[in-house]
Amino acid sequence: AGPMVIYVHCYSGCDRTGELVGAYSMRYLDRTWEEAADANGEACDRQSPPYFEENCNTLQWYALYLNLKFGKNLQWDTATPCPSAAR
Repeated sequence: AGPMVIYVHCYSGCDRTGELVGAYSMRYLDRTWEEAADANGEACDRQSPPYFEENCNTLQWYALYLNLKFGKNLQWDTATPCPSAAR
Protein backbone atom coordinates (compact mmCIF):
# COMPACT_ATOMS: atom_id res chain seq x y z
CA ALA A 1 0.00 0.00 0.00
CA GLY A 2 1.36 3.35 -1.01
CA PRO A 3 0.59 6.87 0.06
CA MET A 4 -3.05 7.83 0.40
CA VAL A 5 -4.59 11.12 -0.60
CA ILE A 6 -7.88 12.21 0.91
CA TYR A 7 -9.52 15.17 -0.77
CA VAL A 8 -12.29 17.02 1.04
CA HIS A 9 -13.93 20.05 -0.47
CA CYS A 10 -16.63 22.44 0.65
CA TYR A 11 -17.27 26.16 0.71
CA SER A 12 -15.70 27.07 4.05
CA GLY A 13 -15.13 24.04 6.31
CA CYS A 14 -17.36 25.36 9.08
CA ASP A 15 -19.72 22.45 9.51
CA ARG A 16 -19.57 18.76 8.63
CA THR A 17 -16.38 19.04 6.59
CA GLY A 18 -14.54 20.76 9.44
CA GLU A 19 -15.80 18.12 11.85
CA LEU A 20 -14.63 15.30 9.58
CA VAL A 21 -11.19 16.83 9.02
CA GLY A 22 -10.83 17.69 12.71
CA ALA A 23 -11.83 14.19 13.81
CA TYR A 24 -9.43 12.59 11.31
CA SER A 25 -6.58 14.84 12.38
CA MET A 26 -7.09 14.03 16.08
CA ARG A 27 -7.39 10.29 15.53
CA TYR A 28 -4.79 9.64 12.85
CA LEU A 29 -2.47 12.68 12.77
CA ASP A 30 -2.11 13.03 16.56
CA ARG A 31 -3.31 16.63 16.65
CA THR A 32 -4.64 17.87 19.96
CA TRP A 33 -8.21 19.08 20.29
CA GLU A 34 -6.99 22.68 20.39
CA GLU A 35 -4.89 22.23 17.23
CA ALA A 36 -7.86 20.72 15.38
CA ALA A 37 -10.23 23.47 16.58
CA ASP A 38 -7.73 26.20 15.65
CA ALA A 39 -7.23 24.75 12.17
CA ASN A 40 -10.99 24.66 11.65
CA GLY A 41 -11.28 28.22 12.93
CA GLU A 42 -8.72 29.37 10.39
CA ALA A 43 -10.58 27.63 7.57
CA CYS A 44 -13.96 28.89 8.76
CA ASP A 45 -15.05 32.49 9.11
CA ARG A 46 -14.71 33.00 12.87
CA GLN A 47 -17.38 35.67 12.60
CA SER A 48 -19.99 32.94 12.07
CA PRO A 49 -20.30 31.66 15.66
CA PRO A 50 -23.32 29.37 15.19
CA TYR A 51 -21.36 27.23 12.73
CA PHE A 52 -18.02 27.37 14.50
CA GLU A 53 -19.51 26.79 17.97
CA GLU A 54 -21.31 23.63 16.86
CA ASN A 55 -18.20 22.39 15.05
CA CYS A 56 -16.05 23.11 18.09
CA ASN A 57 -18.44 21.34 20.47
CA THR A 58 -18.65 18.32 18.19
CA LEU A 59 -14.85 18.06 18.17
CA GLN A 60 -14.86 18.22 21.98
CA TRP A 61 -17.26 15.29 22.19
CA TYR A 62 -15.16 13.30 19.74
CA ALA A 63 -11.97 14.11 21.67
CA LEU A 64 -13.64 12.82 24.85
CA TYR A 65 -14.59 9.63 22.98
CA LEU A 66 -11.00 9.18 21.73
CA ASN A 67 -9.73 9.65 25.28
CA LEU A 68 -12.11 7.05 26.70
CA LYS A 69 -11.99 4.52 23.85
CA PHE A 70 -8.35 4.71 22.77
CA GLY A 71 -6.58 6.21 25.79
CA LYS A 72 -5.62 9.42 24.04
CA ASN A 73 -4.92 12.54 26.06
CA LEU A 74 -6.47 15.30 23.95
CA GLN A 75 -7.16 17.68 26.86
CA TRP A 76 -10.49 18.79 25.41
CA ASP A 77 -11.60 20.14 28.80
CA THR A 78 -8.56 22.29 29.63
CA ALA A 79 -7.99 23.97 26.29
CA THR A 80 -9.51 27.22 25.07
CA PRO A 81 -13.31 26.98 25.33
CA CYS A 82 -15.55 27.01 22.29
CA PRO A 83 -16.86 30.42 21.24
CA SER A 84 -20.43 31.23 22.10
CA ALA A 85 -23.14 31.85 19.52
CA ALA A 86 -24.47 34.60 21.79
CA ARG A 87 -21.94 37.18 20.55
